[in-house]
Amino acid sequence: MKKLTIKWNFFLITNYSLLVLCLLSILTGIISIVNKKDSGRGYGAVTFALIILILLSLTSILNIFIVHRYFPDNSLSLKTYKILKISRIVLFIITAVTGLLLAVGVAALITSPKQNNWTTISGIIFFGLLFLFSFYINVLQFKIPEYLYKRSTEANNQLIDSIGK
Repeated sequence: MKKLTIKWNFFLITNYSLLVLCLLSILTGIISIVNKKDSGRGYGAVTFALIILILLSLTSILNIFIVHRYFPDNSLSLKTYKILKISRIVLFIITAVTGLLLAVGVAALITSPKQNNWTTISGIIFFGLLFLFSFYINVLQFKIPEYLYKRSTEANNQLIDSIGK
């Protein structure tokens, strides 16, 4: 594997962690839908959650691909750059939604502490992890193109200098 800085290694680890968390949650959501015996109540929320988790998984896969393919010193292809731009927008929206859901969960925990149960607390932990992971990944996604362009330019200049010597 190519030598990465600590920041980009942590970015890669965070993407793998988010991917595992999302895939396990998707599996749990599908099992929940299959095992549900009632007349369809609650499917909308589960379906919405599954869509968000699938989008987060795809974003993580894209980031993992970019790190393995382009890091540390190759410029992004135009197609990959366009996909990354779309991914950044989608991830920004998902981060805002998970932040909102986290705030609602914390507010519910504070306003009615007697009615708190494991479901509320586990929801807060789950959305807290999703929010932290997606926020960190989104911040670094905005830095990827500039970082790779700078490193690619430096590598090309070193190559040209070595040819001239």
